[in-house]
Amino acid sequence: MRKRFSLNVELRVLRTLALEPDSRAAHDLLAKLDISHFASEIGKSAFKRCLLKLKRSSTLPSWEELSSDPNIDETIQEALDECELEPLVSKKRTRAAIDRLNEYKKIRTLFKIGKQLDGALNSTEPLNVDAEIERVTNILGETKSVN
Repeated sequence: MRKRFSLNVELRVLRTLALEPDSRAAHDLLAKLDISHFASEIGKSAFKRCLLKLKRSSTLPSWEELSSDPNIDETIQEALDECELEPLVSKKRTRAAIDRLNEYKKIRTLFKIGKQLDGALNSTEPLNVDAEIERVTNILGETKSVN
């Protein structure tokens, strides 16, 4: 089965945002990524908190703030606290992380379409082909590529 996410890439992105918030890498990541690029609970929860703090105070949380945020589940806090991955610093590595998260997002979209079609095609209910095609089209429309 295909891999649908990389916790290491998600954590490196988060470390970059929290440890190097004024870096070009952090700016590129914020410009190109959204919550749908994160698949792990750790990644989704921490990225949501980063965006919320950015929206409220125009700053990103420090790694210490993020790993001790009371609004994040305790097990996620522990995972963040234990993480020692290096933040992204080069333009090449930042681009590679963005590309990787985008690729995983597309793979998750294909899994979602497959699951939708499998359910429709294996159902004993009558199949409305046009409705299924529209559902698939809507799923594809939700997934935009990052350039």
